[in-house]
Amino acid sequence: NLGTVTGACCAHARSINNGSAADPNTVAVVGFSEGHAVVWTKSATGWVIRDLGTLPGDTFSRAEDVNDHGAIVGESGSKTGVTSGFLWTAATGMLRLSGLDGETWALAINNSGDVAGFSTDASGDRHAVRWRSATNWTIEDLGTLGGCCSEAYGINSYGDVVGVSNISWRRS
Repeated sequence: NLGTVTGACCAHARSINNGSAADPNTVAVVGFSEGHAVVWTKSATGWVIRDLGTLPGDTFSRAEDVNDHGAIVGESGSKTGVTSGFLWTAATGMLRLSGLDGETWALAINNSGDVAGFSTDASGDRHAVRWRSATNWTIEDLGTLGGCCSEAYGINSYGDVVGVSNISWRRS
């Protein structure tokens, strides 16, 4: 049992990193508890939970992935507002990732700090995107395979992205 933020009923773990061979306490698990993104880290006495909060003005957040350096990605939003992908580090806190023309979801991060996910365009269609750390996380539209929509779910150390794409349906 990793625990919850306030001892309430529920928490959801989404991803775990490898930590550092030199320091096993750098192993981190991310997810959400009571509507906020959280990170659990190992300690000598068990797991310690940290509430990552939300982006300014938002009411909920969810962490999706963590790399071996402890950088975390996920989404923040409100019931009436737009969902925004975020990148969180201990040094900077939670930073909003740019979108194509609408909402964004940050779903995966590699050890170089590159992020994969998806964003909605002006038509409301989802497109797989990548944010590269080398370009200060400027969004890159990865397009589709000919249909309306695509989503990215994973990214390796080379920046290669995997996901899904609709190949036949187009918005009329």
